[in-house]
Amino acid sequence: MAGREIYPLKVSYTYHPKIWGGRSLAEYVAIPEGLTIGEVSLVSDGEPGSIVLNGPFQGTTLRSVCRSLARRLVGRAYNPDFPERFPLVLKLIHSQRPLSIQVHPDDQFARTHERACSGKTEAWYILEADDEATIKVGFVAPTTKETILEAIREGYLEKLLGTYTVKPGETFFLPPGQIHSLGAGVVLAEIQQNTLVTYRLYDFNRIDPATGRKRELDIDKAMQVIDLTPTSDPHTRCITVSQGKNVILTFVACRSFCGQKINLHEPFSASTDGTSFDIVFFESGTAQMNCATTESDHTLDLKKGDTIIIPAELGQYSIQPTSPNTTLFKFFMPDLAQLQSYFIEKGFSRSSILELNGFGPHNDFPDFSGK
Repeated sequence: MAGREIYPLKVSYTYHPKIWGGRSLAEYVAIPEGLTIGEVSLVSDGEPGSIVLNGPFQGTTLRSVCRSLARRLVGRAYNPDFPERFPLVLKLIHSQRPLSIQVHPDDQFARTHERACSGKTEAWYILEADDEATIKVGFVAPTTKETILEAIREGYLEKLLGTYTVKPGETFFLPPGQIHSLGAGVVLAEIQQNTLVTYRLYDFNRIDPATGRKRELDIDKAMQVIDLTPTSDPHTRCITVSQGKNVILTFVACRSFCGQKINLHEPFSASTDGTSFDIVFFESGTAQMNCATTESDHTLDLKKGDTIIIPAELGQYSIQPTSPNTTLFKFFMPDLAQLQSYFIEKGFSRSSILELNGFGPHNDFPDFSGK
C-alpha cells in the first residue's frame, strides 16, 4: 500500500497573527504582506496544521500520517490513546511586544484536568534580539501564592520575576511550572511538547482587537501548577562536537526533546533507529537530502525555511550542502542514557552534560559517574 511507505516528509507551515506579533518572521518563511505574525508553526498536528508536500502522502495532514504510520513515524512516543498526535511542536516566534506572563502544567496535571496527552516543557533558541531585549523567567526570591495574587491585582507581577537580557545564540530551558514571559524585540525558535494548554496570569491589560475585550486569564489553574521557588539561571550550556568539517551544537536535552544546530560544510549523515523521528529545519542556505528505502530512492532539494520530518523507522539519510553558510536545526526525542554515554566518550564532563537540561534543581539525565 503506497500510503504505508516511509520516506522524508517535507511539510508545510502555518502562520498565526498575534496582537504582540510583527513582521520579522518573513525573513525565514514567506508570509503575506500586511499581517502582524507572532508565530509560524513549522511542525504541528493542529487545525490547521502541517501538510505533507511530497511523495505518496502529498496533500495529507500530519495528523492523518500519524494515524497511518503510527509507531513507524513517531517511534517509542507513539500513544495509541492519541493515534493522531505528533509528540512535538516546532515554532518560530517574533515578539514585537511582550507576551503574557504565563505558566504551563506538567504531564500529570494536563492529563487529569485538561484531558490532554501531555503538559508542556519547552526550550528557546534566540535567533535575533534587539539591544536590551529581555525575557522574564522564574521568581527572584521565595514567594507565596498570596503575594502573587496581590501582585496581579496591583499590576506589579513583573517585579517579582527574574529578568535576563538575551542575545542571538543563547538558549533557555523552560520546564512545567516555571513562570515566564517573552519580552519585546525577540525572534526565536521554540521546541515544545505538543499541547495547547497555557495558563495566563497577567496580560498587561491589553485589548484583543479581534474581540474588543481583554484576553482571558487562567489564574486559578496557574496557581495549582506554578513553582514558587526562586529560579536558577534558565540558560542551558551548549556542547559543541565536530563531525569532519561540520559543527554540531547541542543546546538542549531533556526527556521530551533534544535540540541541535548544525553548520554544514560537507555531507552530513544521520539515521533514525525506530526510537524517534528527526525534525530538520533549514535556517539558511541550500542542500540536497538523499535516502534509499525498500520502495525507492528519495532526493529532496531544500532551501532556507524548509522543514522535513524523518520517520523513526526510515534509517540512514544524508544531507549535502549546495551553498555556503548552510545551517539547520535538528530535533528528536532522545534516549538520555545513550546521549550522555556519547558525550562522555567525547570527553565531556558530567556537569557540562547535565547543563544541557538547564541549571535548575531537577534534571532528566539519569545519574552517572562523570569525569
